[in-house]
Amino acid sequence: GLPVLEAWGNKCGVVGMNTGVLKEIGVNNKNSIICDNYNELYNGLEKVLDNDLLLAEIQNNGFNTAKKFNWNTSYDR
Repeated sequence: GLPVLEAWGNKCGVVGMNTGVLKEIGVNNKNSIICDNYNELYNGLEKVLDNDLLLAEIQNNGFNTAKKFNWNTSYDR
């Protein structure tokens, strides 16, 4: 989970598989591109590379998602 939160915290677009933290708090086409197989992963990467508006939206929404977490609240959970 930490690599995804770190990416979001640095306004990086996240494209990944439907496991772990993406399955728990990721929202497809909102704060990340979530894929179920490698073909979708390839297409998801192309999608954000070809669409600057989508990439910016995913970056901003991911950043806002990351701001909801900190060490104290994560430890308490």
